[in-house]
Amino acid sequence: MPFLDETFDLVICDAVLEHVPNPQAIVSEILRVLRPGGQVYVEVPFLQGFHADPHDYQRYTLPGLRTLLAGFEPIRQGVALGPSSALAWMLREYLTLFAPGALRTPVAVASAWLTTPVKYLDRFVGRRPGAERIAAGMYFWGLKASK
Repeated sequence: MPFLDETFDLVICDAVLEHVPNPQAIVSEILRVLRPGGQVYVEVPFLQGFHADPHDYQRYTLPGLRTLLAGFEPIRQGVALGPSSALAWMLREYLTLFAPGALRTPVAVASAWLTTPVKYLDRFVGRRPGAERIAAGMYFWGLKASK
């Protein structure tokens, strides 16, 4: 990144790491530009469909995310998008598989419209024990150690 070392007090990295071939290089850059005592917030997908924009390389479990961000002291971590969001995404993609070529887009739009209400069930199940096993996404909020 074109910034001096230890420039920022906060770095937010939301839905980025799955789109880069070397996420550790990005994390190293975050460490470099973050001031000692600065904070980082990262969100990544776990159970989400492929979404190239332009590329899509990986998914993260909570232990995998902690390993990737081992250079930071955790403040808080957990489920960012719960199991209901994962289910809604998968249902939308699944229903679209049955559509013939010309109908794929209309079926995708209709299935998105039909499945969207499902994700609001995350209010009830997103923080339940075990939700991280089938969640759509994870988050990590951490602190760079002071010198």
